[in-house]
Amino acid sequence: MLSVWKRSWKKKDTSINVLQKTLDGPSSSVSSLDSTAAAHPSDVGRIKRPHDEDIGHKRRYPDSLEFDDPPRKKVRLDRTDTLLNADLLEQVRQQNIILILRSEELIIQILTPFIISAVEMEKLRCDSTIKGPRTCLLVVEDNSSCVVFRSKLSSLAPRISVGQYEKSDKPRAELCEYVLRNDVVVTTPALLYEALSYGGLAMTQFHMLIFSNLSELCGQILALQQMIMKNFYLATDQLSRPRILGFLPFAPQNVPSEISGLEGITDFKVLHLDDYPFNQPSALFPEVVLFYENISLVVTSTLVKELQSLHLTESTDGFIRKHFNDSYTVLDEVGACASDLFWRRTMRESNGSSSCDFRVATDQIPLPDSVQNCIRDWTFALPNLDPASSKFNVTDKFVMLVKALRLCGPYEEAFRGIIFVKRLVVGLAIRDMLRMLDDCPLFFRPLLVTSDTLHFPSEHQGISHLFREGIYNILIMMELHRGIDTSLASVIVCFDTGFLDFGEDIGQAETTHVIHMIQKHEACPGGDEQLSETLNPSTIQCADDINPSTFLQDPTTGSRLYPRDSVKAVDRIASVGQLNGATITQVLSSFKKTQFPTDSERTSTCTVTLPGLVQLTGPPRQTESDARNVACFKLCQHLSSIGLLDCSFFSPPALLVDASNDANEGFFDPNAKTIGTRRYLRKEPDFWFNTRNATATLLYPLIISTTPENDVQPYAPLVILTRQPLPNLKSFKIFHSGIPSVVSIKRCTPLQIEEVQLRDLHLYTLRVCRTLSNKPFECLVSNMAYFFAPLTDAWLSSNRNDLVSPFKLLSIFDYIHWDLVSLAGRNFHTPLRLNDWEGLERDLHDAVVQDRSVEFTRRYTVVRLRRDLSPLSKPLDSPREAAFENILEYTKARRKSFEDLHDVNQPLIEVITIPAVLNQLNPTSRPTAQFKSHAKYLIPELCSKCTLPASVLRTARLLPSIMRRIDELLLVKELNSKLFDNKIADTYLHMALCTPSCGAEYDYERLELLGDAFLKFISSTYLFVSRPTHKEGSLHNARQDLISNKSLFQYACRAGIPSYIQSKLFSPRLWTPPFFTPLSPANRSDEAEVIERSAPNQTQEVKNITEQNTKKKRKKRRKRSQDDHSQWLGDKAVADVAEAILAAGYLTGGHETALQVTKALGIPILGISVWSDFAKKGPRASFNLSLKKASIEGVEAIIGYKVKQPQLLSQALSHSSVVGHDSTFTERLEFVGDAILDFMVIQHLYEREQHLTPGGLTLLKSAMVSNSALAAICVYSGLHEYFFHRSQPLQNSIRDYVAELEFSRLKEYQTAESEGRPPGQFWLELTAPKYLSDIVESIMGAVYVGDHFSTEGIQVLFEKLLKPFYDRYITLKTLSHHPTKILFELFQRQGCRRFTIQNDTKERKGTLTIAQVVVHDIILASAEDRDPAIAARRASFFALDALDGDSGFFARTCDCRIVQTSGKELIAKDKRSEQMYVEDESEVEAGRIMCELLPTQNSDLEEGMILD
Repeated sequence: MLSVWKRSWKKKDTSINVLQKTLDGPSSSVSSLDSTAAAHPSDVGRIKRPHDEDIGHKRRYPDSLEFDDPPRKKVRLDRTDTLLNADLLEQVRQQNIILILRSEELIIQILTPFIISAVEMEKLRCDSTIKGPRTCLLVVEDNSSCVVFRSKLSSLAPRISVGQYEKSDKPRAELCEYVLRNDVVVTTPALLYEALSYGGLAMTQFHMLIFSNLSELCGQILALQQMIMKNFYLATDQLSRPRILGFLPFAPQNVPSEISGLEGITDFKVLHLDDYPFNQPSALFPEVVLFYENISLVVTSTLVKELQSLHLTESTDGFIRKHFNDSYTVLDEVGACASDLFWRRTMRESNGSSSCDFRVATDQIPLPDSVQNCIRDWTFALPNLDPASSKFNVTDKFVMLVKALRLCGPYEEAFRGIIFVKRLVVGLAIRDMLRMLDDCPLFFRPLLVTSDTLHFPSEHQGISHLFREGIYNILIMMELHRGIDTSLASVIVCFDTGFLDFGEDIGQAETTHVIHMIQKHEACPGGDEQLSETLNPSTIQCADDINPSTFLQDPTTGSRLYPRDSVKAVDRIASVGQLNGATITQVLSSFKKTQFPTDSERTSTCTVTLPGLVQLTGPPRQTESDARNVACFKLCQHLSSIGLLDCSFFSPPALLVDASNDANEGFFDPNAKTIGTRRYLRKEPDFWFNTRNATATLLYPLIISTTPENDVQPYAPLVILTRQPLPNLKSFKIFHSGIPSVVSIKRCTPLQIEEVQLRDLHLYTLRVCRTLSNKPFECLVSNMAYFFAPLTDAWLSSNRNDLVSPFKLLSIFDYIHWDLVSLAGRNFHTPLRLNDWEGLERDLHDAVVQDRSVEFTRRYTVVRLRRDLSPLSKPLDSPREAAFENILEYTKARRKSFEDLHDVNQPLIEVITIPAVLNQLNPTSRPTAQFKSHAKYLIPELCSKCTLPASVLRTARLLPSIMRRIDELLLVKELNSKLFDNKIADTYLHMALCTPSCGAEYDYERLELLGDAFLKFISSTYLFVSRPTHKEGSLHNARQDLISNKSLFQYACRAGIPSYIQSKLFSPRLWTPPFFTPLSPANRSDEAEVIERSAPNQTQEVKNITEQNTKKKRKKRRKRSQDDHSQWLGDKAVADVAEAILAAGYLTGGHETALQVTKALGIPILGISVWSDFAKKGPRASFNLSLKKASIEGVEAIIGYKVKQPQLLSQALSHSSVVGHDSTFTERLEFVGDAILDFMVIQHLYEREQHLTPGGLTLLKSAMVSNSALAAICVYSGLHEYFFHRSQPLQNSIRDYVAELEFSRLKEYQTAESEGRPPGQFWLELTAPKYLSDIVESIMGAVYVGDHFSTEGIQVLFEKLLKPFYDRYITLKTLSHHPTKILFELFQRQGCRRFTIQNDTKERKGTLTIAQVVVHDIILASAEDRDPAIAARRASFFALDALDGDSGFFARTCDCRIVQTSGKELIAKDKRSEQMYVEDESEVEAGRIMCELLPTQNSDLEEGMILD
């Protein structure tokens, strides 16, 4: 073929082009391959290039490649196929091109791949055609630009040599020869002309001539046209001319005329880059998807079967089972050969004889002798990658990996590769298998990189040096290590899916390729574009790669902080600005270099300083980067030790791969045909599980304190001590009969606890929980998640100066009431001093007493000691003894086994019954009505004192609600960290997760309204830019599919949101602390035996009492056990929560944060990472229609904003009757404008009506965005005067509507003045032309699109045009002419069912009617008038005004949505409550009898056992 080309060249036979066209594929005209083939050998001498000397052997292309045998010229992974548009690349290869760009910044981004493509094509052709290669010549503006372009090309394309032709003292011939050794030569136009003139350079020495910026060279390019082109370029043979490519950074409409004149004169073709899809700039790092089949020809290996047949003892079963699980993992991922090698390596490591660079075994437990003998006698086979062979022993996944690596053969010794895997055992298997490949052992030199292999001996200079020098050319890693320069990699392979986002964390060279290995059935339904959206940006960490000494783990989320990530953590700490009240202004880092005599290299140490707080110096490291990492990690360790390393400082938690964890998070099927309500598992906080195994000798205290406004009795502060520090928890509210009080949380310095103190805390916590619940709880000290402790009186009087500097931590060890802890832990009551009334009065101060000597009984708070009363008295204020002569007689009649008192003249104790524990998180929660008169006076001789003081017990009664709220906040922080990278404020996220049925002070409904509007806004914007040719109807349907409730439900389920939703009303009666369990059945049966032996006559009585409700109790317990860990949620509620989370993100950080939350929820907004990406992908439209400048200025004056693209405004203000009007684009503007209007209105209402319920917001929003309201705004503002149309009927309808609107406005003003109310919606009864409302929406869309999808312009428009109109005419009081109808609609939307308007009449100078709006038996508003209708209307108006000013009215009074009952059901509920009270009385009586029959009255609490 070469001889044919030579003969054709000598004969000037152009038919060779046809032959070449057939060989190279579909192309036309003259290709660059023709130019190379036709170049005469004398034109280009053999020039030896620097990188040619480094090639020590020939390139190897294994014959066993089983790809589709790509041609030689594409043996490399072709970057340009994924980077450049194929049509554009083909155009450049065929003819001379001037490429017009939108900005100058794009030149280097697009220039680089063009040069790479041209140089690689030239290299591949010169091997088989001509004797020497030719050079690519880049012409830039001046000498300074030469330096810039040379530097950028060298960094972006390191494998391409770049030279510069400049003035020098060297001989010209020598200089030219030196420069032409490079792949690319950079020069200026003047130097090029000079070199061509004296013959130092020739056109035949270049295969491509590129002009970087023709806008700066217009005059020179014309001279080049006249002189260089005529004298040198056109004089060269056509087949030997280089291709010419020029870049012109101009807007398409501003192309200079002299540049346009080049087209045709010198065979240039002017192209616009906007006409060719181009991925910029992230496309410079192409990512390739490599699919593999899930075909396993080998179910298991023969060796594994042999090992399974061995009879292993139970003592070795634990770690042997782990080895088997690991071997199965290797078998599934790599194959049977690797599984066998795993056992051989495991045996060597267990015996300590392994010479590997890394060891998996950390326990060093030897394998059983039978297993070792079996492995020693086994014959291990080499890897066989031939699927057709009967000895095929690898997976298809590994075969595809090897093929991808072998394709990198042309890189030869310059090849560097990185393979990311999830599990350590898989990485070891891949390393061993690559080393054993017999056909290319020298090419693959793999090394497994873990945290233990990062520090090699000093002579090795670290892994990064080994990788750079090629000692190891393949690194196998499970996570990104900062000390390794990943930009050296030729290819990066993600062996497992869901691994890394290579945008920010990994530095890449221009020629780095990223390969994602995906199983075929795991392919993304959205195609390649959606692949990058589904990759998890978090580092995947592996369960078998855990070394506690090298990372910190956050107990709240499970996130791990490694030394390489500690710099980011410290930056997050600095961004917060404070730690526990201590201000942090900045983080300072300083370095110090040292060199020891025994070391060949200098080391660096880093000192990290938080000014005024702490200064720490890390250990020495070889690089400043590593030194800073370990210093920051040491700072994080210090903060963690004192409990100040909050979960928000950690990176998002990693996906911990654990094959043994098959727990299902919820019972839902997104593809199920049925819709409605589904049952989900309720998520429990991971914090308590993560801290369960932590040591209890170091506890982290939090002081809980509160002071209710409606209670004058003291509430003592309590201390909660946890095994690991709780995250930063803000104060929150609880409610006492609807009145809020704040629970303050104060963090203290960690406490070092001794064994005796720990035991006392354990027993004290059990006592508190048993007292609150009246249930026999038990919990081992090793399982107890937290402990409670009281504080002494000295704490209340202290001045809080015991601060541990500098983070303002309190030291409270000496303030804990250890004597009370010990006493209460071992005794539930103590006797009273009966012989000393003064001493008794002191004992009764802040005391709780009980009149039964059993643990589970009713308790009373002491009011005072009544010395004026005795057991022989009959107090009139105690209805319990009304039927008896005195208190003593009542006691004899009602108290079993009572004989007589020792002193009948002893004083009485006035008490108040302690009510049941309430749900203090519910604003509508009230104490249960008392159906039975309780004791008001007790006899001291029959009482005992509870070991918990009254002030402590008052605070302790709040603990169920407080701990429930802490659990909720832990779940919020967990979800926020795992899914949203702590981008959402915890308060807003908690609000978004609370449904109305959970009874909290807030719920998601207001947020859901805002989130729904934002979702409509962002989806409309996305569809507008991603579907530039679709009409409004198509966009509407696409938006419906994208954000429908069904779609949102599926997104939320895939993200795991339902398990975090709080929908169940908290019941304190069911509260159980973590890991607490009721008394075991065995203990119950023992108690029954004691009862039968001690009191045989009373056993039947006890049985009769307890057996009455046995069946009912069993059903209740069974139902409670199921309901405690699950909840029922409607699909609509799940979708609403997803919308509320979006609103929470928007309120936290605006559009950008809400966009990130949208993507985190899995809503497919593809290709958009930041809000500015909408402008990059936005469609570009050109119109022939434009309004007069005066009209544009008039509209801009009305909206208060200067429009950036007036042609869009002209299109929005034009009618279809106008010539040149694009109806489709106007409809698209209306589509976007409608979404913008909805969002702006809801945002305005959310801020203006902060106390209004969602129902009221919906009513106002509907009135504001209606077509009639928008038409009125259009006319009211004067926008209709600038509406451009050529339709007389339309003109008549607009004129008539304007007149009718003005008449209606005047009439409404007169009526409102006579009725004493503000004017309202005067446009409701008019029919407005649809075009008037469309004008407002179109203008909003035009301003938004014209601002490149920035909300600045529409915000100004809304403030100037819409907001004054809305605030004046559309409020809750002016919503319509019928306030009663609006009021009732508002009640119904709120879910309230108990409301009415009552009329009453009275005589006062005539008959007057008094109308009262009554809600839950509370008079909300009233008015009077002689006309009952007017009275009712005025009362409704006053009620709306009252609701507008009282935000907490419904929260305080209405519980209809919580209990979901009608009036009749409320009566039934009262009856059930009374029956439940009777049942509780029976249980208490039974417990009293059982406990009285026990032989011992006092009991001790032992660890895990309760003996009453």
